[in-house]
Amino acid sequence: ARIERRDLWYILRDLRSPSGTFLNGTRILEAFLSPGDSIRVGQSEIVFETFNPELRSVSPLSSKNEIWDQELQAIPSLARSPFPVLLLGPSGTGKEILAQALHTCSLRDKGPFIGVNCSALTETLIESELFGHVKGSFTGAICDRKGAFESARGGTLFLDEIGEISPMFQAKLLRVLQEQEVRPLGDTQYHKINVRVIAATHRNLEEMVASGEFRSDLYYRLAHFPIELPPLQARE
Repeated sequence: ARIERRDLWYILRDLRSPSGTFLNGTRILEAFLSPGDSIRVGQSEIVFETFNPELRSVSPLSSKNEIWDQELQAIPSLARSPFPVLLLGPSGTGKEILAQALHTCSLRDKGPFIGVNCSALTETLIESELFGHVKGSFTGAICDRKGAFESARGGTLFLDEIGEISPMFQAKLLRVLQEQEVRPLGDTQYHKINVRVIAATHRNLEEMVASGEFRSDLYYRLAHFPIELPPLQARE
C-alpha cells in the first residue's frame, strides 16, 4: 500500500496487495486518512498520525454540562477529517459557533470560513449565492460573481438551515458534492471546488427523508459526522 499527500489531505491506496489493504477494519482501494486511523496490510498494523505544531490539540469550546463537554473535546480530532459534518439542534444552540470551531481546528484554518443562511434566499438567489453567476444570466446580474463554493476555496463552507432548500435545489447541491464542481448561472463551464462543507438545521432531517421532503442520498452525503447539539437548558 502507499500513502500519498493530496493538497491538505493524505490518501491511502491499495497497490494490488494479495491480502488486501484495510482501513479501520474495512477493505479499501482508496480512502482519505484521518489521525488515529488503523491501517492493516498483510500481517502489519499501523496507526496513522500527522504532526503539525500549529494545529490545535485542545478544543476551543467547553461546557458546564459534563456530557456535552466531553463531546466538545473531540472537536480537534473531528475537525481534521475532510468529510462533511451535519449539525443538528434547536435554533440558538450555537451551531455556527461550533462550525467556526471546527474550521479553526482543521487543516483548512488558513482558508476562509464562508457562511450562507439557506432559509433567507429564494430559489434563484440561493443558486447564485452558492454557485455564482455570469453577467446577464438574470435580471440584475450586471457583472460576473463568484459563488460561496468558489469564495470558500481552501476553507470551509457553512450551509445553515439546509433543511429549508427545495427538492429541485437539493438535486443540484447533491451533484456539486458528488462531482466537486459548480457551474455558475448562465455559464457553460464547470469550475472545480475545494471546500469542506458543514451543514446545519433545526429540523429533523431523518423524518423529512422518510416523508420524501429531503433526498436520502443528499442526507447521507452531508451526514458523514452528525452532531446533535443539546438545547441550552440541558447544558446547565
